[in-house]
Amino acid sequence: MARVTLKDVANACGMSQATVSLALNDRPCRLSKETRERVKRTAEELGYVPNPIARSLATQESGMYGLIVPNIESRYHASLARRLEETCRADGKVLLIANSGGTHEARLVKMLASRGVDGIFLVMKDDRTPDPELTSELVDADVPYVMLDRFYDNFECDIVSFDNELGGYLATKHLLDRGHRSIACIINSRDTKNGRDRYRGYMRAMLETNHTLPANCILEGEDTVEHGYSSMKGLLSSGITAVFAGSDEISLGVLKCLHEQNLRVPLDYSVVAYGGGYSDSLFEPPLTVASRDVDGMVHIAYALLEKRRADAKAPCAHEILRPRLVVGGSACPVHERNAFRS
Repeated sequence: MARVTLKDVANACGMSQATVSLALNDRPCRLSKETRERVKRTAEELGYVPNPIARSLATQESGMYGLIVPNIESRYHASLARRLEETCRADGKVLLIANSGGTHEARLVKMLASRGVDGIFLVMKDDRTPDPELTSELVDADVPYVMLDRFYDNFECDIVSFDNELGGYLATKHLLDRGHRSIACIINSRDTKNGRDRYRGYMRAMLETNHTLPANCILEGEDTVEHGYSSMKGLLSSGITAVFAGSDEISLGVLKCLHEQNLRVPLDYSVVAYGGGYSDSLFEPPLTVASRDVDGMVHIAYALLEKRRADAKAPCAHEILRPRLVVGGSACPVHERNAFRS
């Protein structure tokens, strides 16, 4: 079956191709609202699908956005990518996804810009100190962009992030409210400000109880299952009753270790995590988490990028989302633990 062209729609409407194109793309023209709707209805009935290449030449827009993430295998980044792709597709856009795990992010920005993307969503690997090559490429590429989750301090751009300190505080306070005092913290505070902020939230909650922190129970490392596993294994003889795991990957390692040791959650150890990527499908009982609103982040980030495309000189925005505590069954009152163990 032959492809329906813009000329076919124009002939069916008795108009010129230029007029029909203006109507279909909601461009200014002298047609009434009713006539515009008739053109769109005719195009839909004929099965007309716009040619993206021709359209990009006419509008100077590619209809493509780019997303750069550090690890597409991460449940969190995969969830973010899926939701953002769905949002782009619903708006008639295509999302190109690039994984920066073994590649310098500046190269990926340059690659996406050379493909003609209309904007970039960027989740950085490391936000401790600004990378001159990356910041230079972001400026030189002349493509609107939004930083998601991680950002450079004092670098002017649109940002959507989470209140990570609040997340660490909510998770730890949940354990404290259940009578736990010997609470370990397994965290990644080396690679990103997010981990350090979650650690500060843990410390704030612990210090509010006015008691001595458990010795040797703050374990720093990478956001990996291996770090969670090895850290938990080293804590088994420490006398702790509960764990705050600073990420999805760390919590998975913690629970893997406990399962292998035939230890029960929460009766042997209570566990609360920051993130929530695994809690709905992998854990039993469901994990209590300080949860990130990924849908909300995607919605705001997309709106910010569209606004930036419409007005390149608009003031930069920084939207900070609050995590919320989602209570599962992984943390019990300390007296129930003690009764079980006796």
